[in-house]
Amino acid sequence: MTRGLSGGQPSGEMAGKVVVVTGSTSGIGRAVAMGFGGLGASVVFNGRSRKRLAAALKSAKARGLSASAVCADVSSPDGARRLIEGAYRAFGKVDVLVNNAGLPGPPSAPFWGIKPAAWSETMTVNLTAAVLCSSAYVRRLRGGQEGGRIINVSSTAGARPYAGLAPYCASKFALAGLTGCQAADLEGTGVVVVCLELASHRTPMTRRRLSREDYESLPPPTDVVDFFAYAATGPAGLLHGRTLSELRFKIDREAEARINGPLATTPPWVPYMARYNAEPPVPPGALYIDFLENPCGPPPSSHDVLKGLGKAAVGRYPDPGLPSLRHALSECLGLPAECFTFGNGSTELVERILRTFTRPGDRVVSTDPTWFVFERFCRVHGVELFQAPYGIDRQKKTGRLDFDGMLAAIDSRVRLVYLVNPNNPLGTAIGEGEFLRFLDRLPPHLPVVLDEAYIEYCERSDILRLSRIVKDSERPLFGIRTFSKFFGLAGMRVGYAYSTPAMTRLIARLALPFSISGASEAAAVAALTDASHAGRTRLAARRGRGRICKALSEMGVFALSSEANFVMAEIPAEPARIYDALLQNGIFLPEVFWNGFMQLPVSLEEENGRYLKVLARLIRGEDG
Repeated sequence: MTRGLSGGQPSGEMAGKVVVVTGSTSGIGRAVAMGFGGLGASVVFNGRSRKRLAAALKSAKARGLSASAVCADVSSPDGARRLIEGAYRAFGKVDVLVNNAGLPGPPSAPFWGIKPAAWSETMTVNLTAAVLCSSAYVRRLRGGQEGGRIINVSSTAGARPYAGLAPYCASKFALAGLTGCQAADLEGTGVVVVCLELASHRTPMTRRRLSREDYESLPPPTDVVDFFAYAATGPAGLLHGRTLSELRFKIDREAEARINGPLATTPPWVPYMARYNAEPPVPPGALYIDFLENPCGPPPSSHDVLKGLGKAAVGRYPDPGLPSLRHALSECLGLPAECFTFGNGSTELVERILRTFTRPGDRVVSTDPTWFVFERFCRVHGVELFQAPYGIDRQKKTGRLDFDGMLAAIDSRVRLVYLVNPNNPLGTAIGEGEFLRFLDRLPPHLPVVLDEAYIEYCERSDILRLSRIVKDSERPLFGIRTFSKFFGLAGMRVGYAYSTPAMTRLIARLALPFSISGASEAAAVAALTDASHAGRTRLAARRGRGRICKALSEMGVFALSSEANFVMAEIPAEPARIYDALLQNGIFLPEVFWNGFMQLPVSLEEENGRYLKVLARLIRGEDG
């Protein structure tokens, strides 16, 4: 952690160095200058107001810091030159230049309502000043001193657009681009440049823009000193040309420095799965039904195909076009063969479509709840997720999709609509009629994705099946399905997406080569045509849902009707208590809770009974 903010023990890495901070009479700039001084550096304050500059310098001297000040308007060439020359006269060198000078810009207004003079002033102070100061500094460095470091100060306004703040946002977006260009020009000179994307803090700038309550909730500007110290002393090769996020840095500095993006704050995948991290180890005979796999297992026909495969299926690469599976799906869904693209399970395809149509800072619209992995993908790729909440119709015992809420969220930043049908985890299916009415009100360019991982469990004819409408629609519609659930081939990792041929070609651009093996293709083709296995699976799911709902009703527990192989039940107990009791009995259920509802898998009758007994004891107030 950073020390010496009040003149304490200096940090060895900054001791003896000289740091120039532009715009350092108040706010972030002043906190950074004081912070570097506390770490043992000599600091040069800068500002346009002699009175405020004198006050900052007096405060630094009172703390025993080594400091100087240069009054100069660094948005002019002469002012930038005078700042750098003044720093050299005071201390003989400059090790770090912090380009912090900035203006908030004019009062909030649409870009066409802002006067040209206000635009020019904001861009000059926020961007041109950084160019002028960096140029003056580098010219001086190239005259003798070896090495140096430039820190350009941006903000979250440089990561996404904000309505009414066009001049400020544009200047901060440009700082990240400037940093990249500077890095390219400075290659091999020994000068390192890095850009810092700051969050909001309690500064004069935020005080003017926020309510008092919101302002008081912000952290103090001194919170950034550790971030700046890292930028000033961190590995040159790692930081050169990068734009680091303060928010991500505070969560995981190593990851942000090396990954440098939204992925830096995303935890590894495996810790989400309790079965792999159970402590103490589960007893023998544990029941694993947390992944909602088909309790009937894989079709016998797929098993027979796998047993009969020859050496070529193992020793040679598969045909990347997957012709057998493509033809079988074409026959099954009544779509041309070129409508399909394939992935290593539907998970890969969901992420692929997200990467195809979105960029960091874009928005997607979905529901609450939705498939939790989609939420993870949005975080990984820096995409903002808007979720319209499902309502609960207790009379009909079903979820109610808020189409109006989704439509109200559509704006120019939205690049995708993602729906799960039937919904995971609710089990509620979308009707074809209501979907078509929703589609008519959507902008025609907007891609709509239907994740149909559980669609084969649906038996009602009025339920939306995108395959029935996609070929006749001019809209960018995408269906995604898997062989992992209904078809019982979770271990074979086969998923597919379908759309019109033109739309399919777009998402096929990110396809991984040979992501599906020849053995997996053969098993999927056999499963697709195994009507007997399909019949057994649907019957087991239908009976299982009925028996689970009956047992829950006898316990006095409300449950939603479902079109999938799971049921959402309103269990009157704390989630932690429920899962502790289940784990003590060696039972792994999905760790999915939503508004007091818990997802219960539909498995074999004996397995369903096993976890229902634990839930019944908990509801009666007994130990699990």
